[in-house]
Amino acid sequence: MEAAKHDAMDLYEDVLDLGEAFEIAVKSETILETQNTVRMSRNRQLKQICQVKEKPQKMKKFQPNFFFAIQVKHVQIKDQATVVQNHIIKKDARLSRALIKPASFHITLGVVHLKNEDEIERTKNALTKALSQFQHEFVKNPLQLAFQGLGTFRGQILYAKLKNEEVITARLSPVLEKLIEEVGNCGIQFEDKRQWKPHLTILKLSKNPKLLRKVKRLHPSLMSDYSNIEFGYELVKSIQLCSMNGPKSEDGYYAKVAEFCFDRSTFIQQEPSLLEQKLMSLRQATSTIKRRIHLLVSSNDEKKPKLEEKESQSQNNAAKYVAAAGVLAVGALIATKTLRRAA
Repeated sequence: MEAAKHDAMDLYEDVLDLGEAFEIAVKSETILETQNTVRMSRNRQLKQICQVKEKPQKMKKFQPNFFFAIQVKHVQIKDQATVVQNHIIKKDARLSRALIKPASFHITLGVVHLKNEDEIERTKNALTKALSQFQHEFVKNPLQLAFQGLGTFRGQILYAKLKNEEVITARLSPVLEKLIEEVGNCGIQFEDKRQWKPHLTILKLSKNPKLLRKVKRLHPSLMSDYSNIEFGYELVKSIQLCSMNGPKSEDGYYAKVAEFCFDRSTFIQQEPSLLEQKLMSLRQATSTIKRRIHLLVSSNDEKKPKLEEKESQSQNNAAKYVAAAGVLAVGALIATKTLRRAA
């Protein structure tokens, strides 16, 4: 009996020990699972951190500070644009803060961001390399831009339209594409990827951010009186690389960093050179003297002065006019030969 009781007590203690062992095992497993969970959570966090670090950083978008342009200098275009601008500010004086000064008129071909002198030099070389391939074409067949009518972009930019815009675009697009290619080969990209549309900006609301907050769009009535105005013509003589932030030149135009000029001799007929202007002045002076001689001779024939002294004086005056005409004629001949040599 005592032996059975002793066996029962041993069994009971074994059961208790087993229970404690089971409890310890359960706790250990729970702790292990918790540790695994924490470890997995940490691993996920580390993985996410690594993934974030491994992601390529987005290139910082720089504000353009240079642009390629065709300068618009013709006086008639500037005068007509001024007429339109004055008409607009009479209707809404606030818009005077959005006007583009005629001295800075141009057609933008594209904009770039150049960080240092090295990039500027590379871009200048790219300009020369790209445009030299079109020089013969522009010499043989010069491109003339005719501006007529008004248009707007999003009601916020007013510009002068180009006549035969499709023809002009077709002519300039290959030039622009080659320029983009050569600049790209230098590791520099054009910032504006939108489809290019040649235009001459006259007014821009974003020029004054405070004004843009008040005037969201230009009212059509502002432009209706001049919707089909003829501005005039501009001959494309060069393409420039200009600085947006550099000091303006004396004439009010942007600072030109580089300029590729087409052959000047092809433009003599379209715009007289200084030599041609002098030649024209000589011809006009010669014609004036000839008219005066004719009038003087006619006057002497009609009046038939009785006094020999007056007759002699008139003849002397006529001789002087003839001599002056001869001198001017010789000057005109020399200028003409010089002009032909220059051409």
